[in-house]
Amino acid sequence: MEIKQINGLVKDAFVELKKFQSGEKQLVKTGYECIDSHIGGLLNGDILLISALSGHGKSEMLFRMKKNILDLNVNSEAEDYVFLDISLEMKVFNIVLRGIHREMNKSKKKILFEEFTEEEKEIAKKCYESMKDERQFISQSPTSPDQFYKGCKEFLDGMVDKKAVFSDRPCSFDIWWR
Repeated sequence: MEIKQINGLVKDAFVELKKFQSGEKQLVKTGYECIDSHIGGLLNGDILLISALSGHGKSEMLFRMKKNILDLNVNSEAEDYVFLDISLEMKVFNIVLRGIHREMNKSKKKILFEEFTEEEKEIAKKCYESMKDERQFISQSPTSPDQFYKGCKEFLDGMVDKKAVFSDRPCSFDIWWR
């Protein structure tokens, strides 16, 4: 644990405040009024905890929030954002299946076992293209705490040129800024 006197950190906080006031730095909007309405978005280091019973939409809310955060119409600086999905419960195949389900409004069972119509092929193609976003990364493998720390540190060290780096884990959501 690192312990510092507050006086040196207060100056840094005022420098950061000036960046917000001058427009040099912006809050990150989630697209959810219940979150953004408080101060207008997320600050560096904010952690959101999303909790509910199983099957009550936590993953769906996170998916939509991630989509909003990376949308240039919601966040003008989104091109310089990256998102690390630390998903131990939902693999890429499940994410793809859920995305197609969302876009087609077709049951996952039918998606799995019935071939697409020509119209559905076009929807699936658009879904495929939207998921190839180079700003999104994923870790799907369980790791030890040391491996988790090392992997996250290496990832963040490789993203020093980005305006914001986001990470999610089941039931929480973090934002890191440089």
